[in-house]
Amino acid sequence: MSFSSRRRNYLLTPHRRDSLIEWMKEMLMHSFVLDALGTTGADTFSHFELLIEEHRRTPKDAPPSRLQQLVPTVGTFHTDLPLRQAFLAYNDKHRLTKRKHITISFNEIRHILNLAQIMSLAGSETGNDLKINHSVIDNDKADSSRKREEENEGCPSTFVGPKMITFDGDQTLYSDGANFESNPRLANYLYLLL
Repeated sequence: MSFSSRRRNYLLTPHRRDSLIEWMKEMLMHSFVLDALGTTGADTFSHFELLIEEHRRTPKDAPPSRLQQLVPTVGTFHTDLPLRQAFLAYNDKHRLTKRKHITISFNEIRHILNLAQIMSLAGSETGNDLKINHSVIDNDKADSSRKREEENEGCPSTFVGPKMITFDGDQTLYSDGANFESNPRLANYLYLLL
């Protein structure tokens, strides 16, 4: 099957889905249907956070955790995930709780989980909670070196960023088999991440 055939038939082929994210989406559906996501969304993510932490602390030879009973295919979590904090930060930017007709999507939950992972890594490296600075992301015209100096004011001079970045190859950044195009904005975001 050629690449163009795969692209045309994308919706016709079954895709592997993450059962944890699907379960989270199903749990959030109740709040959305009842128009209560604004009041219960953060609490629901706190509950997810609690279940994940309990799952992390469960020894391998112990009975399955509550999370594993709900999602039997759940894997191992290597860090804590501040899901409530990640949901609130994501909601501040994308206003998930203000929607009336479109429920939270699989990809949005995945983005919240990714953000929680970044917050966890940044918090564990520095010993502090990660502060989201939306002006760095939103203001592309400002001088990047000046922004880095302002952000690093009072921070230790040791490296506190991620030690490795990987891309999942789902064609969100570049086409299959291609390289990054000349995109200074994307390059700047990657640089700021490091």
